[in-house]
Order: sequence, then C-alpha cells, then structure tokens
Amino acid sequence: LYTPAEEAGALWEFLLSQGKAFGLQPYGVLAMNSLRVEKAFPLYGADISLDYTPFHVGLDRWIRFDKREFVGREALLRVQEQGIDERWVGLVLESKTPANPNDPVYSVGDIASFRTMKFSGGEAGETDEAALPGEQIGHVTVSVIGHTVGKTLAMAYVATSHAWPGSKVVIVSAGRPLLATVTPTPFFDPSGARLRAKTKDGPDRVAPAPAASYAAATRRPGKREPRSSQPNPQRGRKA
Repeated sequence: LYTPAEEAGALWEFLLSQGKAFGLQPYGVLAMNSLRVEKAFPLYGADISLDYTPFHVGLDRWIRFDKREFVGREALLRVQEQGIDERWVGLVLESKTPANPNDPVYSVGDIASFRTMKFSGGEAGETDEAALPGEQIGHVTVSVIGHTVGKTLAMAYVATSHAWPGSKVVIVSAGRPLLATVTPTPFFDPSGARLRAKTKDGPDRVAPAPAASYAAATRRPGKREPRSSQPNPQRGRKA
C-alpha cells in the first residue's frame, strides 16, 4: 500500500483494528522470511539473479512461448533445449540450527558417517555422528526454522543428479557437516488449499468497515480531501 507519509500511522491502526476479528497481527522480516521459505517463494538477490532462469527455480510452467515475442525468449528456448545442470530444491535438515547462505552442499561420501567427541557442556563425553562430505554439488541460498511445519529448512541449488526427492546431501556450515534430505516443495500446504480457502462467517466475525470509514477516521480539520485516482475527462482539454 502506498499512502502519504502523514497518514501511514492512521492507516496502520485502521487496518489492525479492522483485522482484529480475523486474527490479523503484525509480523517482522524474520517471520516473513520463514513463511516464504515454507512456501518455496524465491527472493531476488538471495535465491535468484541474472545467472538463473525460470527453469532453475521451477517457474518454467509460467512461460508461454506460443503467445507472443518477449525479451529473452530465444535464450530461454536454448535453455529448454539444452537442459540445466542444477536446480533450486528444498532441503530438510537433521539439525536444530539453520545453515548459512552460500554454505556448500556436498554429496554423501563413501564413508557413511564419522564420530566426534563433545568436550564441554551438559553433553560432554558423548559422541556426535555426522555424514562425511563427498563431492561438492551445490550451495545454500537460504535456511530458516520453519515454525509452521516444525522443521529446519533450506533452499539450495543442487546438481540435477542429486535433485530428486529423498536424496541425501551434506551441508557444511561453520565447519560442521549437517545431513539434509531433498524434499518436495512447498513444505507447507503443497496443494495450495489454504490459499484458495474461503473464510467462513461466524458469530465472532465482523464485516470490514467500508472505505469511507477510513477516510472519516483520518480526516483532520482543514485538511484537503485526497485527489481521486479516477481519470479526469476534462483534464488536457483546451478552452
């Protein structure tokens, strides 16, 4: 929403008050990042750049080669014909701590696992098993705690030879190997049922106030009415 700066506070309070009956509440950037990873929504600059195409991130279904010409059409046709060597996939980590962006992803080595001794803390003296990294096959773009699904998640570019669901990989984060499994995405609501669901009216539900209520709530004495967004048929005519 774009609004004059002096009206932003009033608009914020108005939206929260109208959405209270529907459970509307504010959230921050960390929550937004966690939610978008659970739905496998790529973020430009973090997950996608000029180096990748819709084929790499699973968005090629939105390309319509048969409709009209567009910038990049020939380049995408070449990618479609030649194929890709890596794909953006979802990972579920066997760790309570997320990985870091750009952490390398490896195939699982020939030796299944190795053990390290813990020397401090309440678990001192116990051993910790981890998979041994093999050949590097990709890198992490984002990793979060998925609070809705209750799992530690990551998105990574992985070689197509290891991009199939169920494939075991190793992320090396801060020198520590983390075992992960390639998992179909989105992690949350894969069928999109929540997105298409209709809200059921109940005794605790109230209809949103009409737009005029906001105008009345934010109007100040002597304040000029906002200009209409509708085109003015008289504008531009000569006398």
